[in-house]
Amino acid sequence: MENKKNNVLSKLLSDALSKVEDNFQAEVEFLKEQIQIPSVNGAPVEIEGKYLPFGEAVDEAYRHFMSKGEKMGFSFADSNGYGGHLLWKKEANIEHDNSEGKPSRKTQIFGILGHLDVVPAGEGWTHDPFGGEIEKGYIYGRGSTDDKGPMAASLFAMKALKDAGFRPTCDIRLIAGLDEETNWEGIAHYKDEFGNVDMGFTPDGDFPLVNGEKGLLFFQLVKKIRPNRGIGLRLSRLEGGYAPNIVADKARAVVLHQEAMQYEHIKERANAICAERGCQIETRRVGKSLELKVFGKSAHGAMPHIGINAISVMMEILGELNFNDEKVNELIDFYNRYIGVETDGKALGVYFDDGMGTPTTVNIGGVSLDKEIITLDVNIRFPVSFTKEAVYRGLDGLLNDYDMGIIPKMESSPLYISENEMLPRELLNAYREETNDYDSKPLVIGGGTYAKAMDNILAFGGLFPGDEDRMHQAEERLSLDRFKEMTKIYVRAIYALCGGNIEK
Repeated sequence: MENKKNNVLSKLLSDALSKVEDNFQAEVEFLKEQIQIPSVNGAPVEIEGKYLPFGEAVDEAYRHFMSKGEKMGFSFADSNGYGGHLLWKKEANIEHDNSEGKPSRKTQIFGILGHLDVVPAGEGWTHDPFGGEIEKGYIYGRGSTDDKGPMAASLFAMKALKDAGFRPTCDIRLIAGLDEETNWEGIAHYKDEFGNVDMGFTPDGDFPLVNGEKGLLFFQLVKKIRPNRGIGLRLSRLEGGYAPNIVADKARAVVLHQEAMQYEHIKERANAICAERGCQIETRRVGKSLELKVFGKSAHGAMPHIGINAISVMMEILGELNFNDEKVNELIDFYNRYIGVETDGKALGVYFDDGMGTPTTVNIGGVSLDKEIITLDVNIRFPVSFTKEAVYRGLDGLLNDYDMGIIPKMESSPLYISENEMLPRELLNAYREETNDYDSKPLVIGGGTYAKAMDNILAFGGLFPGDEDRMHQAEERLSLDRFKEMTKIYVRAIYALCGGNIEK
């Protein structure tokens, strides 16, 4: 009798994997439709009496995704526009042997937690960032890998299992967050209404598995200045960056001097510095002022070393000038001495390394000059063995010396679950059984994912070992072969953790 049960389950899994093949063109078309919705977080709006906390485009992507899930037979639960889930409910008459050590023994709710918002497109695209264009086996567009592609793969994995006749032994929630790239307000609102899950994964990291995530701090450094309209060189505009978790690929400054001949020297030095740093610069006269635009290279804020931060290059240029406001000069001096083009925080006093290959990273994601205040958006990621207090202690004395303030914006503690625990073990098995890759090891990463939003969640895909990572960069794209492969991996993971391995 036992062998008969296992044979039935093995055939069911095989049928589900075949359903992925059958549904794949529809899955690609659905992802294309999702990419075409430019779901960058926007200001709250109210339309026809409905409050949209993250703007119209994010809400459109959310409703489109959930509508597709409802058509597949899953029920939709909404948290007042802040996010929601598709529910595949356990059937009341499903009972399995729940003896010690079986995966779903304590699992009542299994969660797959991802997001449908995206970072801004930025510069440097040759494809339409919101076009969903398909070329040479890739689908291009913002969100194709982060996180609309993996979310679509998760949805179609559930569909494949459902179509094959799988009956889960726990409730399965596919949860859509809507502001993961910004403040995580939505997932907090969702948890207040619907609570936590017992275990699960977020399809928003790396394969074979992410079992550790560095701590994350986002804060602003602020410096008061004294606008001086007297003689000498004045900094009238300074801005750059899109978000704290993106390496700034653009920065702009406007300077004013009574003697226009001073501008030739500024342009000469700016050109030389940009040539040395490998970036582009544009200069032009705007009335009596000189405008400088620096163009760097964007990258994910977790890997700032692979980008070229336009803000850092702009500060290096401004550091060769003498402004008529000493407070401006102090801020620029602070930046160039303790941040500069360095991305590991050593000069800043926040470098830590626990030997797991993930030392501190520092990214300056934004700068702005607003009347009497200059603000820097700072994103610091620190190893799993350290605390946020250690980071702040490293900064305290330095900020006091430069009379700068700090405004905390977001904090996220480190996460780590040993690969010997049940959840990581089953996720690894799902990856290995589909790919036959037994060499790749679990990772500790700098990116902060929704794995930190709920207990017993780990990031699982969709970036494969050795593949180019274009998340948060121009020309973001997803291989269609990888798209299908990750869908099958998610089929295996859901099957194993939600009842398919219970009789084994």
